Amino acid sequence: ISGSVLPSTITSGENTTYNVTITNPWNFNITNLNVTLVNIPSNFRNYSCNMPGQEGLPYCYLGEIANKSSVTASFVVNTNQNTSSGTYTINASVKYTNPNLNTYTLQEQAPANVDVGKLFVTNIEEFFMIVRNIQPPPPDETPPWYTQSFDDSNGEVGEGTIVNVSVYWKDNVQLDKAIFRHNASGVWQNISTCSLTSNESWCNKTIDTTGYAGKTICWNMYANDTAGNWNKSMPETLHCFNVLLDTIPPTIVLNFPDNNYNTTSTAINFNFSATDSNSENLTCNITVNGIVVAENLIATNATPYNKTVSSLDLGTSFWNVTCKDQAGNTNTSVTRFFTIITYPKNFNISLHSDGSTLILRWSAVEGATNYEIFITSDYFSGFPTSPNITTNKTSYNDTTAGTVAKRFYEIQAIRGSAVKRSNVTVAKYEKQLQLGWNLVSLPLNLTHKHLGPLSSYPDPLPTNPTNSIVAVYRLIPGTETWERCDHSSTGWYQAAGSENFTTLNETEGYWLETNSSTSVIFVGSVFKSNTTVELAENWNLIGWSSIQDATLPTGGEPPAYPFTCSPSNAIRRLYRYNGTSFEMTNHFDNWGWYPADNTPLFTSINKTEGYYVKVIPSTNWTLEALK
Repeated sequence: ISGSVLPSTITSGENTTYNVTITNPWNFNITNLNVTLVNIPSNFRNYSCNMPGQEGLPYCYLGEIANKSSVTASFVVNTNQNTSSGTYTINASVKYTNPNLNTYTLQEQAPANVDVGKLFVTNIEEFFMIVRNIQPPPPDETPPWYTQSFDDSNGEVGEGTIVNVSVYWKDNVQLDKAIFRHNASGVWQNISTCSLTSNESWCNKTIDTTGYAGKTICWNMYANDTAGNWNKSMPETLHCFNVLLDTIPPTIVLNFPDNNYNTTSTAINFNFSATDSNSENLTCNITVNGIVVAENLIATNATPYNKTVSSLDLGTSFWNVTCKDQAGNTNTSVTRFFTIITYPKNFNISLHSDGSTLILRWSAVEGATNYEIFITSDYFSGFPTSPNITTNKTSYNDTTAGTVAKRFYEIQAIRGSAVKRSNVTVAKYEKQLQLGWNLVSLPLNLTHKHLGPLSSYPDPLPTNPTNSIVAVYRLIPGTETWERCDHSSTGWYQAAGSENFTTLNETEGYWLETNSSTSVIFVGSVFKSNTTVELAENWNLIGWSSIQDATLPTGGEPPAYPFTCSPSNAIRRLYRYNGTSFEMTNHFDNWGWYPADNTPLFTSINKTEGYYVKVIPSTNWTLEALK
């Protein structure tokens, strides 16, 4: 075995070639030889055969060596970067293997019956010394370099655009970091860094151009490796782009409400779209009648925006939208109009001086084009679906009202498709009175209630024929004291001691004294809400202020309607006057009302009638006008 090593000195991280020559000194051929290296230092990386077809194997197969000839095996030995410097010895060993035969060294005489060509040769100690001087690798002095650098600006962008920049860095060993720089502020600044963890990598960054309209922005990058080598060679003028000065205002489209929109709601959902070429968002205000009603609304570019504004004024209003883009450009939309109508207020009724015609009046509704009046003679049967009267005035005279005893009216304001109906129902209600005494109540909330001279106050109790009522009496609750007001052709005048009796009250009952058979004409509005009436202990003269009769409960309570009281069961007895005599019914706790034997029909309380009530103790009566 002999060998050679060239060169005699290598550098850590490199490799070298060993040539090992095997010579056959005998007169017979040697076959099936393997050559391998031994004693490879542990801080070397590896070794392998370098012969054609055997690369990477840990041995070289020599095949056959003819007698008196030689064969050379070639190996590659690799060192690591951290292989320490010094002198190393590497040995070679040759083995002949045949597992079916004994093992011999080549120096031994083979037995006569053993084929010399099948000898198994092992542990040949013909070593040769290979001396290699290992030296440290030279320091890394090569800086990183970039192979690609670009941005997506195409040389110019609108203000607010986000520009993406990218650089691809490489190094022969290991990258460390890249520094991103630009001059958007007017001076070059280090903006941010990329941490790089391999020997090649992208560094991706962005530039926000908001606020830089009209400027030119340039950028570059520096990079270093883990050996501290820097690359600062990228020119500061390599990548530049212009941020365009945006002078184009946004466009604004009003989506809703349509122009000349009509509604009865004081809350409107305004909808608009603002579009701009360079802004992602726009700041907008909604203005109604010159006043900003919704401000600093952030609307996404080219996207419908909704905003509901409440408590808007009644009548016709104008509105528009003003928006500002991110460059400060402002634009205002076209102006549209809308109208909000309400129901006719102050709807009232009065009797004409002719004693027959009814006069309806109401306040003008701003924005309304017409008013529709609905008429019925039976409130509980309802009103017609179509109006009886349509007018653009604020009053109406019903000259046919004298032909009926009852008539009810409702009204609504209209403008286009917008309709708003009043919840007030006004009415005329006539009650027949006999000559003499009549115990009555007021079925309506009278338009005129004051008892005074006709020169100052309309007559609250007109009659047909006229001047048929002589006097009206009321009882002071809980006492036996009466107050009287006398009537003449010139009006009403309080009797002595009755100076406080100046107004009719819907919860009181009244005695009307007449000089002939007649009819009293009540005009006013229908009671629709509950009223709490304080009843004093002992006797009270009450009115049933309703257009609805109410049956007195029998056979068990609750409910106690129509006499729901607190405390309960305080109303003990009722009297009514039938024109000639009184009728009575009594209350029994938790059982209800039972009429006296001689007045079996007294089972309800009726509109326009007054009632004496016996109260023990005083109580609060909830008068439910409509049930």
